[in-house]
Amino acid sequence: AEILLSSSGGGGADEATDASEDPRLRQALAEAAEARAEAAELREQLQAESAEKRQLHSRLADLLQETGGNGALPPWATSRKAVEEALRLEEEKADAMARFEEQCLALRLGWKDDVARLEQEKAAVARRLRASLSRRWQEEAAQAEE
Repeated sequence: AEILLSSSGGGGADEATDASEDPRLRQALAEAAEARAEAAELREQLQAESAEKRQLHSRLADLLQETGGNGALPPWATSRKAVEEALRLEEEKADAMARFEEQCLALRLGWKDDVARLEQEKAAVARRLRASLSRRWQEEAAQAEE
């Protein structure tokens, strides 16, 4: 491209200068062409990203329509989430079963401990009763001798 520059010289005559002969203008034209190429490349990237986003929005709209808008995703869309949820539930179930077994064992042992404690108390009461009766019989026997 030729650019004509006019400059006022002596006597008001115009001088025409060929831009391709000026190294600074050639450099500026090259940089402008490079900038236009980069802008075109960026425009293509943005258009591709925009198309990809439109496609994702369309797929999301289809997915929401499939779920009836209730947010529940179909099984094919949540297989990884379903597996993770199933594993989490299995862990919770195992923990709950372990707690239940511990409580059952505690109840069994607690029941046996309670029975053992009550039997010890019963034996202690029986000993005190025998001792009390024995003292009473001894007192009655001593009174009878008098």
